Amino acid sequence: EGIGKGLLEGGLGTHEWRSSAAGTTGNDREYIVDRCRRAADAESLPRNPTRDALTMVKITTTYEGGLRCRATHGPSGTMLVTDAPVDNHGRGESFSPTDLVATALGACMMTIMGIAADRHAIDLKGMTVETTKEMTSAPPRRIASLRTTLTIPLPPDHPHRQLLEQAAHTCPVHKSIHPEIAAPIEFVWTG
Repeated sequence: EGIGKGLLEGGLGTHEWRSSAAGTTGNDREYIVDRCRRAADAESLPRNPTRDALTMVKITTTYEGGLRCRATHGPSGTMLVTDAPVDNHGRGESFSPTDLVATALGACMMTIMGIAADRHAIDLKGMTVETTKEMTSAPPRRIASLRTTLTIPLPPDHPHRQLLEQAAHTCPVHKSIHPEIAAPIEFVWTG
């Protein structure tokens, strides 16, 4: 099993990837080597405002009172509202901030899998994810676990199964989760 540093699709951050000779094609290896070279080049470059603008996103959040916040995504202007959960003094009328962590995890895994699938002309339309978030019962209040089940509408013996599962594990959100948070991933192949 090889270990290296690679460049995340569409960004300039690095992550670890693992590959085995059995599950990685020559084209995949060439792609990974190319992305590693680009990562090394990007990390040695001086700060570049144009390049950096592609990797940074500003989100502006306003507290509206009543434990409710409104966040605006800088590049698109899209807004979302958070509300404290009922078990933490809120109304639970929208996603809580920690719900968004669970949402981000599932959406990120599917996005990274989609990028890998597109490279190989694989249709993942209809793929779903369910992430179950559990909070600690004792202080300090924090996420204890994020259990994720990805349901993929492809057969279990799909030739790119290992590649797609590996892609989910390289999701930047998954890589950013604190090691004390249990974050198991289950893959269900239904095709």
